[in-house]
Amino acid sequence: MKLAIANGDMDGAEIYASDAISRKQERIAMLRSASRVLGVAGRLEKHAFLHVVNAGFVNVVHALHISLKTLAPEKMLCTMDTFEAQLDTLDVQASCVEESMSNTTAASTPANEVRGLMQEVADAAGLAFAETLPKPNTNPIPRANPVSETSRNIEEIEARLKVLRSM
Repeated sequence: MKLAIANGDMDGAEIYASDAISRKQERIAMLRSASRVLGVAGRLEKHAFLHVVNAGFVNVVHALHISLKTLAPEKMLCTMDTFEAQLDTLDVQASCVEESMSNTTAASTPANEVRGLMQEVADAAGLAFAETLPKPNTNPIPRANPVSETSRNIEEIEARLKVLRSM
């Protein structure tokens, strides 16, 4: 168009200008069409997604309906009671093992060896240690009578086992 104007060809410049305006209007029309197509495509994708979600809901509702028909609260209660009893049994066993381990650990570390090690460390560090500690206790560690408590726990566990086997 610049060349046509520079050469004095006004009819050619007018044709070029008219063609440029037409092309610009075509681009705008194409952008509008593309925007509409994208909008429709988005709506179709949304519809397809909602269809899939709805189908999933239908399946869940159906399964829940069947589950509620066959649900036996008595069985569920019995299962939960059994589970709680097993947890209680496990707690009793764990506490017995823990108590046994703590008694064994306390009894297996002689006080004289502990005092000797502490004295060695104090000597190596140049500290006065022997005067500040009381004499080690040579009396045996008093132990609770775990036999009666353990036998009660065993009897309780056996009673629970009989109840579970009878179910």
